[in-house]
Amino acid sequence: MIESSDTCISCLELDNCLECTYNEYLLLPDFHECDKCEAGYVLDTGLCVPSCNNATLTGCASCSINNDYCDKCENGYALEDDFTCEACGIPNCLLCHEEANEGFYGCDLCNFGYELNTAANPDTCTLPAP
Repeated sequence: MIESSDTCISCLELDNCLECTYNEYLLLPDFHECDKCEAGYVLDTGLCVPSCNNATLTGCASCSINNDYCDKCENGYALEDDFTCEACGIPNCLLCHEEANEGFYGCDLCNFGYELNTAANPDTCTLPAP
């Protein structure tokens, strides 16, 4: 039975998806599997994620075992849910993360000589008081 909160979308409305074998239309949120991705993307559990072979994959430090997608970002970047790396935008932050469902980044570790201030929102890296 389709619930009122369920949505049907075209397979081609999935990000970077070219083809869904079994259904032209997919029921969200329960079923969202793609079978073929655009160039520069690979399948990961039914979704298209950027390939590490994609030259536009900015900030990626290491890739999965099969070199399919980014699994670790460079310093100053956070790994997103779609396996891309986004710059944190926190000056002097070395390691950062995306705050779940908050739309901003938190800092885990500041550059040498700076202190992490988690009382600020978002986090900041500041010089210690003299």
